[in-house]
Amino acid sequence: KYDGLWQWTLSSEEISSLLETFGLVRAKSLVCGLPTGCSLDWRWFMRGMWDGDGSIYVGKRNSARLFSGSLKMLDSCRDVIEEHVGVRCNPSKEKTCSVLSYQCGSASIVADWLYSQVGPCCERKRKRAMRVVSGKNNEHA
Repeated sequence: KYDGLWQWTLSSEEISSLLETFGLVRAKSLVCGLPTGCSLDWRWFMRGMWDGDGSIYVGKRNSARLFSGSLKMLDSCRDVIEEHVGVRCNPSKEKTCSVLSYQCGSASIVADWLYSQVGPCCERKRKRAMRVVSGKNNEHA
């Protein structure tokens, strides 16, 4: 037990090799990228990524941020967002991951694109996104 969480670690080259035959890889977040060669509604795909690994901050300086261990993945996400909404930023490196960070007006444009269409999503993040889009920046509203 560490910091309130339980962790079970199994170190076996034999089991590791077996798992690799099923497509599992070590440190997959460092090598993964966006799917290619398929017809995909990027808005829905990116919304799913934001629901899982993103944050939307409502305050004096609104922000929409997406985190990943893979710089390759964030470069691809940046390109998709630029292509669909015309907003660009460069990923930056933080202590344990990389991040795409859109601020103020850019955050509003990205949040609107991600969450304005009705559909399945993390409702808490959709509500924050719509507050960023509407300009209602009171965190306690």
